[in-house]
Amino acid sequence: MKRILIIILLYISFAFSSANAQEQNKLETYFNKNQINQINDYLKGFENIKTAHDLHRVYQKIIEISGSLADSLEVKVQSTEDWSLDYDLLDTIVPGISFAGYEGTAVIVSPNLSIFIDLAESTPEKSDDDFFEILFSVYGEDFFPAWIEQTSDYSGVSLLGDDIELNTLKKIQNALISDKEFEPELNKLKVNIINDITHGNCYNYNSQKIIAEINKIITSIKLTEVETKMLKKRINEFKNPAKGLKIDCENNDCDCGG
Repeated sequence: MKRILIIILLYISFAFSSANAQEQNKLETYFNKNQINQINDYLKGFENIKTAHDLHRVYQKIIEISGSLADSLEVKVQSTEDWSLDYDLLDTIVPGISFAGYEGTAVIVSPNLSIFIDLAESTPEKSDDDFFEILFSVYGEDFFPAWIEQTSDYSGVSLLGDDIELNTLKKIQNALISDKEFEPELNKLKVNIINDITHGNCYNYNSQKIIAEINKIITSIKLTEVETKMLKKRINEFKNPAKGLKIDCENNDCDCGG
């Protein structure tokens, strides 16, 4: 396994060096000077990952610049009416970042989690392994998290009741007990889960199944007093659903947005 990982890392390093020398000028086709400087800064960090902290900073850099890069690519798609930009070329030039077209002119720029999982195995710490394995279990290669079943291009129905969110919260809790390196990102993921439970309006299962998972979360996950109150309030809302709260969508025709 270690030998395979070394080969993967050597391949990534080779791809970085080759692309940096031969093809990086092609970035000018897609991005402005400031964005290219940001990409170069990212690549320097990517090439010198030795610890979980290094990997964390590289991941944060992607999150920092992804919105701007996606905006530029969307402008390029709209101006040229070319909906099939060479995203594979960008993936090669900028390893670790995934570039993909989505629904017409939309473009998604995000960390390539498969590569980050491999990189995490090369560091001595376990915190990055835990973090990226959690992220991959939640998102994989998809736009929607695992607890949302996609129903249209930009919307979906919550699978609260399947214990996906409960199990993810358990993984987050265990990871934070072991190490605080990725605490901001893990807490943000936790907030996203709590928000799905407390502020969603479209749920696949009936109240009984939904409430059962919420009760398990309350009893097994370390929550703030505010979070506990919110979840208990939500249980009452599921017992007596208001008009805008759609539940049991697997057996009913729910309009979950478009």
